Amino acid sequence: MVKRELRLAFELARCELLSEFRQSFVGAAWLLITPLLGSVSWILLTFAGVFHPGTNSVSRPVFLAAGTVIWGFFLNIFYQCSSMPERDHAYLQFCGFPKYVLVLRIILFQAMPFLAGSILILCIATLTDAKLSWTSAMFPLAIIPVAISAAALGISSAALGMLADSMRKLLCSGVAFLLYVTPVIYLPQSDEVPHWLQTVADINPLSPMICAYRSLLVTGESFSLTALAGSTLGAVVLFGLSWSAFCRLLPVFAEKE
Repeated sequence: MVKRELRLAFELARCELLSEFRQSFVGAAWLLITPLLGSVSWILLTFAGVFHPGTNSVSRPVFLAAGTVIWGFFLNIFYQCSSMPERDHAYLQFCGFPKYVLVLRIILFQAMPFLAGSILILCIATLTDAKLSWTSAMFPLAIIPVAISAAALGISSAALGMLADSMRKLLCSGVAFLLYVTPVIYLPQSDEVPHWLQTVADINPLSPMICAYRSLLVTGESFSLTALAGSTLGAVVLFGLSWSAFCRLLPVFAEKE
């Protein structure tokens, strides 16, 4: 049963990926281009001297690309899960269809360009003489808590949207703002970062996940396993609660439709 449903999720993700290939004029290159687009503006601001992410062991473009790639992965899963009631209305109303397959499909679909972008960053870091280690090969493990957190917030947003769409829009705006209070484009303990922002980043449950991914991929800096485990556990609990609420509200949403 589980194997069959995992295969279904993979096939749905594969079909969606092939559809994106056909719609994109760059074809398969979309896998590499899309994840890195978010870092371009920050890299340009850094070279212009407007923005300073802090000093670290890798070049600033590599540092910024790693942060924006994992953040793009998080945001894309969040937004797609948030729009599930409208986007996957037919699947959700189909009796007997395993609804969690839709969440797995979203994660698998977003994981493909994310992994392609991460591998490209690794190649660039190697060419720029970054001191990489064997831990770089473990970076895929860091996406698990990020995917769970994004799906949990996305399902929470979808559940709120079934009650009142304005509540979903408010949550989506808040999640977009998280970019600035999460160490995506800066080092949390950098001298250029205000003390209050360092404090916020320290208590932000997303911070250990972002730092763990970037550390494993390119920087090799230490990160707190305890904080990462705590954040992951919180994400799992939130996902369970939000999924339960989502499933309970589906019949109400169907009646409104």
